[in-house]
Amino acid sequence: MKKVTAFVGSAHKKNTYQAVLQFLNNLQALGDVEYEIVTLSDYKLGFCRGCRVCFEKGEQFCPLKDDQDLLMDKIDASDGVVFATPNYSWDMSGIMKTFLDRFGFVCHRPRYFGKASTSIVTQGIGRGDKIVEYFDFLGMILGFNTVKGSCVTALDPRTEKDNRRSTGFLPNRVNASTRYCQSRPILCQRCSNSWVSGWVEPRSNRCSMTGVATTGTTRKKAGSNLITSIPLIWAR
Repeated sequence: MKKVTAFVGSAHKKNTYQAVLQFLNNLQALGDVEYEIVTLSDYKLGFCRGCRVCFEKGEQFCPLKDDQDLLMDKIDASDGVVFATPNYSWDMSGIMKTFLDRFGFVCHRPRYFGKASTSIVTQGIGRGDKIVEYFDFLGMILGFNTVKGSCVTALDPRTEKDNRRSTGFLPNRVNASTRYCQSRPILCQRCSNSWVSGWVEPRSNRCSMTGVATTGTTRKKAGSNLITSIPLIWAR
């Protein structure tokens, strides 16, 4: 049994929620998957103050006492994660950005090796592809095996044409083949001793933090033993 958790950056159970639900149901139909949909507006989340305490002392010393640890525990307990947001003013929703800003320390100390992530963006007009690019990049930085996200365009209220288009679109994003989540992080020797620790993307042989081609790397065991070398049915 694989666990997938979807974090939804909308307070409404409308377009974004329904797209996530359809995506997860199609995913579940292809294999032994259980899921949870987390509506971020149901949780208490404070704005990151940029105090750098999480960098210098550790995330446990964050002065904000809210539900962030609870939400991160949900990621720790998951094999796959979906970040979903409506397109508000050409960008992700405020609650989603507030949530992601609290991952600053993880960007410097990646921890989600062995887990998969993807994203879903719903919009009425355009530019959602830029939001998907952000999610794809952030997922890589956090250590996820990132699968390119999806962008669904439909006006509100939805027309029959919109419904037919999205009904056919999301299932096509769920590939019946299996994706192997093999996590073998390779630390970059050029910056592993500094406050920024990058890892090497195997396909490009470039450091994830500096973008510089590098050699002489060392392999490090994955931080999670959840699904290394085990097939996980996932979107593609």
